[in-house]
Amino acid sequence: MVDDVHHERPCFVVVSEGRAVSLCTTVRRSDVAAEAGVETVETHRRRAYAVEPTRAWASALHEEDLIPLYSTFWENAASRRVAEKLGAVHYASDYRLSP
Repeated sequence: MVDDVHHERPCFVVVSEGRAVSLCTTVRRSDVAAEAGVETVETHRRRAYAVEPTRAWASALHEEDLIPLYSTFWENAASRRVAEKLGAVHYASDYRLSP
């Protein structure tokens, strides 16, 4: 899994049966904040595996005095549940109009 995902530090994984099954890494970074990228192997989804690596990632960013940002599409209910379990604060919405 880790070889298949572009990752930047910090990067945390959950290992199950000797295999990485969920990963949280930095996908965007500035001098002020960084955004999480989370991926979980399909066979291991809906088991809360994404919560712990994301929590560890956010903690590492706090140690660097950076703001951890977690974004998702509103339609992605599983990702919104991860945000809720982390105690994330909803800070913005994006609206798109198309013809």
